[in-house]
Amino acid sequence: MTNSQKIVLSGHETFPLRFLWLKRAIDSIDGHNDDSKEVFTDVDAISRFGVGKNMVASIRHWAIISKVITAEASGYSITPFGRLVFGGEGIDPFFEFEVTPLLVHWNIVSNPSIFAWHHAFSSFPDNEFGRDDISNWIISKLTSLAASKISSNTVKKDVACFIRTYALSSAPSESDSEAYESPLTTIGFIVQYGKRDGFRFIVKQASEIPLGAFMFALVDYWRNSERFSNSNTIPLVSIKSDPKSVGRLFRISPIGVEELAVRLANDYSELFGVVLTGGMSHISIKRSIHELSLETIVKEAYELSA
Repeated sequence: MTNSQKIVLSGHETFPLRFLWLKRAIDSIDGHNDDSKEVFTDVDAISRFGVGKNMVASIRHWAIISKVITAEASGYSITPFGRLVFGGEGIDPFFEFEVTPLLVHWNIVSNPSIFAWHHAFSSFPDNEFGRDDISNWIISKLTSLAASKISSNTVKKDVACFIRTYALSSAPSESDSEAYESPLTTIGFIVQYGKRDGFRFIVKQASEIPLGAFMFALVDYWRNSERFSNSNTIPLVSIKSDPKSVGRLFRISPIGVEELAVRLANDYSELFGVVLTGGMSHISIKRSIHELSLETIVKEAYELSA
């Protein structure tokens, strides 16, 4: 984190992302092309989205941090990613494909400003935890950064929402629709176990991560890496273990990263390869990582995962 990066610990109003929210956000902005500035706040917002005021604010939050819309002083705009996946002619506006939740997950947790979410995946040291374990750890990290006044209550609410976004509730009183309220629960990154407040991160193997999701995340990580963005190779060890890497943020085992790299080189050999350089295995790319368009990468992500 740098001083210029805003730390985000709220905005979701304690509601996890739900299946139709990203599409609703895009549809609503499309319906207000002339003036999208108040699409989430005008007097018609509640009827437009069919939910209460706090949920409308939550839809806005999720659409922004999922990178399907951007917020500017002049109003809201739909991003190329948002249009490609969730727009009217989008590839998967209803989260029907296995790869989609992983792309949205990556867009959220690869942003260090989404503090608790990013750091829970990138650097939280334990696989098993309770809500207070992560909350106290996040508070400690924020304190060490000398962040402005930290509200422990805000952090705890953020962590509670984080867990509900990824972990299916085992409460017997909940209906299936409530238990599956977040599309990111379908990934299976976090499971509840034992006592009511016991949770576990699940380490993923290669067979559990769609190849297209791995490629999408790899290209984004590579393109934005201070160390490797101008290189045509990237060490596998960095993809496995760097704090912002695919291995960390997708919780993939080291062997799983190796297997996915080899599969990518085999299935998409016109662009990627695996080479040995300086005694270390690297993924290579046959042209600059910056030449790849987002549209190409998103479409290929779905093709490779079909």
